[in-house]
Amino acid sequence: MLKKKAIKRILVTTLSLIIVFLICAISKVNNVTVYDDVYYINSSDTKKVYTNTKDNILAETTIYIDNKKDIEDQVKAILETMVKENDKNALLPDYFKPILPPNTKVISVELNDDILKVNFSKELMDIKEEEANKMIEAIVYTLTDYKEVLGVTIQVEGKTLKYVPNTKKAMKEVLTRDFGINKKYDINSNNDIEKIVIYYIVGDNNMYYAPVTKYINSKNEKLEVIVEELANKYEKETLKSYLN
Repeated sequence: MLKKKAIKRILVTTLSLIIVFLICAISKVNNVTVYDDVYYINSSDTKKVYTNTKDNILAETTIYIDNKKDIEDQVKAILETMVKENDKNALLPDYFKPILPPNTKVISVELNDDILKVNFSKELMDIKEEEANKMIEAIVYTLTDYKEVLGVTIQVEGKTLKYVPNTKKAMKEVLTRDFGINKKYDINSNNDIEKIVIYYIVGDNNMYYAPVTKYINSKNEKLEVIVEELANKYEKETLKSYLN
């Protein structure tokens, strides 16, 4: 028994090192093949955006942003690229789709004590019920990519949202990445629930990353769970892992 456990831990450690190596290698390759201008991708004038894709999953991309502006103005500009039927959608790569409802306006943005408060116009509520949770995930993950932002408060016409729009799902006043993204539940009991975030590769030629928050029943160490998840073929062909 002890021998089997030792072998298992050695395999987990080896696989973990392989994953780290692959991530570093793929990142370097992406800098050359995904973008013609290497300076552009390495420039501080780019910011991450998490929004919908043609495969209907939230994924990560980068857009140009004027870093000479303060954070509030940058955030407003970023959110405007995520509004449907907006001329600024052109900043997004073809694989990506805006997720905020048409005509949504960012009324104000305030950063106080690491908490970013964003006040939207009433059009934010014109989201379809099946897309509402995904929209909140996209907003939270995009804005908390700023190191200065630990949490986000979402308002509509000055009133803090207490529920995911057009649903009965309650939301905290301050949202963090604990809210999850592309959430998947693979549980059969309320015991030993483990929450992990795994980055899969998506898009044409596997150019982009899609984080998936998974909830599973497991007593194993988190590293073992991640390696096991990455080694298994995911249920959607659009999501691929480094170990598939």
